[in-house]
Amino acid sequence: MFWPSLLGWVAIGLSGIASVKEIMIQGFGNEIIVFWVFILVLVQMLSDSGAIDNVANYIITRKWLQGRPWLFSAIFLCACGLLSTFGQAYAAFFLMWGLLFSIFEKVGYKPYEMYPAIMIIGVIISASPFGIMLPFKAMPMVILSSFSQITGITVNYLQYMLVMVPVGIAIIAGYILACRFILRPDVSKMREFDITKLQKENSQITPHQKSVLFAFAFALILLLIPGSLPSAWAVTKFFNGMGNASLMIICTVLFTLIKVDDQPLLDFNKAAKNGLSWPIIFMLVVIMLLSSLLMSDATGLKPWLVSILSPILTGFSGIAFLIVLFAIALILTNFMNNIIVGIMFLPVLGVFYESVQANPIVGVLLILLAINTAFLTPAASPSTAMCFARTDWIRTKDVFKVMCMTVAVFTIIGLPMVLLLGHLVFN
Repeated sequence: MFWPSLLGWVAIGLSGIASVKEIMIQGFGNEIIVFWVFILVLVQMLSDSGAIDNVANYIITRKWLQGRPWLFSAIFLCACGLLSTFGQAYAAFFLMWGLLFSIFEKVGYKPYEMYPAIMIIGVIISASPFGIMLPFKAMPMVILSSFSQITGITVNYLQYMLVMVPVGIAIIAGYILACRFILRPDVSKMREFDITKLQKENSQITPHQKSVLFAFAFALILLLIPGSLPSAWAVTKFFNGMGNASLMIICTVLFTLIKVDDQPLLDFNKAAKNGLSWPIIFMLVVIMLLSSLLMSDATGLKPWLVSILSPILTGFSGIAFLIVLFAIALILTNFMNNIIVGIMFLPVLGVFYESVQANPIVGVLLILLAINTAFLTPAASPSTAMCFARTDWIRTKDVFKVMCMTVAVFTIIGLPMVLLLGHLVFN
């Protein structure tokens, strides 16, 4: 992503729209870019503290999960989703796979049995619904920011989470239920497994880690305050005037000054080194610049889209339009880069939502859901390719079987839930 983003950056500057210098100022001067840099640092603060690892370990070693293999499986995948959301996704995958292989060895599961297959694949799948629950993760941030540039509509973070958090949890539950009643693997060996053996040494949550968790929760609450209070209130106007970037900068300074057990809550140098993905940041800068230009009169894209797509979309209701948008994006994302597919469909949504009387925010949420349902082919995403590569434990035909079922679960559960909750919340 790094060098294509740099070339795109320079190409925009050479297009005659603005000088390269002006493009640089517009790109890195965007508040969204500044906000994302500091939110990435705060998320890395959680990872560096070890708090999320210990929370996840605590969750999967509760005695009330003993003898309940399907409940344990659901909680295990939720713990993996939590780790991948607030830490490094691929590190979380390999960590949870390591735990699974240890369990399989202890209880006697062999390669190519169905229960190991659905759990190995489930670790990867769990990252998708959890990855879209929070609006400041990489893919939601890119898509929502581009949507705002194209349509001028800002999606409220609190309302976003009121829709996407229940959807994500329901999808994980749906995956487990589909595995239980459709694939019906043998889980009898898991009933006797002593889950307390998964308890790591020194896994108690320390006062420092508790403080880090409270600090991050405080930062998250600050982001949600403007959307949860009446707009006429003075406190709401104050926070809106500050902007999200300023709030995260204040939190960053505050957390570096507060010490617990002689350690600062945030080691900025360490968190910035490990948490900032510069290729993604540069890509976001370029996408933001391009998004602001897509609907301008100078590009001619808007009248071109109208002339090409109007005959096809004429007569569609708003709901039908959103469903078609979701279906096409879902198909393409299994053969193309997820973010690129999302960016492709935003101008279509921006041009036609008024004429078909569709809710544009529900539309962008459906696009996000669709481009996160990338499981059918190894080309769908790097993490999906990892599942197809696990031929030491899973047959390729079983990967396809589980992945097809997963896409059905995401569609059957996610599509109607986003349509229903989206129209209720964003009415």
